[in-house]
Amino acid sequence: MKKHPQDKLTTAEITEIVEKLKEQPDDRHFGQKLGEIFLGDYFAKDQHFNLLKLEKAPQAGDDSPAQKIILINGFLNDKAKIFEDWLEAYNDIPDNVELYGLTWDSKEINDFIKSFVSPSAAASTLIRRTPWTMVAYGLIANPWHVSMKKAEDAGEILGEILQQTQDSYSLAGHSLGCRVIYYTAEALLQQPEKKLHNLYLLGGAVGNQTEDWEKIADHITGNIYNCYSKNDDTLRYGYKIANAGLSKAIGYYCIKSEHPRIHNIDCTEIIAGHDKWKENYPDVYRLITQQSS
Repeated sequence: MKKHPQDKLTTAEITEIVEKLKEQPDDRHFGQKLGEIFLGDYFAKDQHFNLLKLEKAPQAGDDSPAQKIILINGFLNDKAKIFEDWLEAYNDIPDNVELYGLTWDSKEINDFIKSFVSPSAAASTLIRRTPWTMVAYGLIANPWHVSMKKAEDAGEILGEILQQTQDSYSLAGHSLGCRVIYYTAEALLQQPEKKLHNLYLLGGAVGNQTEDWEKIADHITGNIYNCYSKNDDTLRYGYKIANAGLSKAIGYYCIKSEHPRIHNIDCTEIIAGHDKWKENYPDVYRLITQQSS
């Protein structure tokens, strides 16, 4: 049965589709198959795109409806264990949640690190001495530059999926995963229904344009929690180089806004570097809870 844009898929219907697709001998990715059902060939943009149901033990004595959260990685440390660190973190978070994991064509962090001499002193020297036009031109094939475009595509695809659902979702992302979240939210701006609840942004590798984020904040039912650290040299230098100095990462510079739904969470004392976010997420989440209470 082909779904049209005006049709709404429930979570149960999506689960049923996933189970049926798993039974098929075809080894194509779920994202591509699901796309053929109700999104045409849109998923051909990213053959790595997939939406997985993850396990999370229910909280004893908690009868409240589970908050549906989609977890989105940025650069990966180990592609074989792409969601284990998230799950370990949520084991220490008492909230009643239903977790999903979004995979997309992100790169491993080592691919990016090798493309620069150093994310600190040497990068700073490069920034001072190299014209931005030359830097940007030289980064066309850089793993981060390529992944930024793929993150944008993945966000648009996820936005298309969420348009078809009847449920509300929160999104939690790290690094370029926050860029996926941004473009997901942007894709949903034209929809009358608010499909997103909370946005949890950890060390976000996406620009901090105030007006853009305030538009998104107006179109969600919860809050934007932008978690940043002044110890994140990857964003301080690498992101700046990759964007030719034209954009400031929310994970280092925060979002300058007085919007009541936008909360900047200073995690500098907790986060020592760009790859430390997920392992320290329980502590970060406690800061979020304290600020929002």
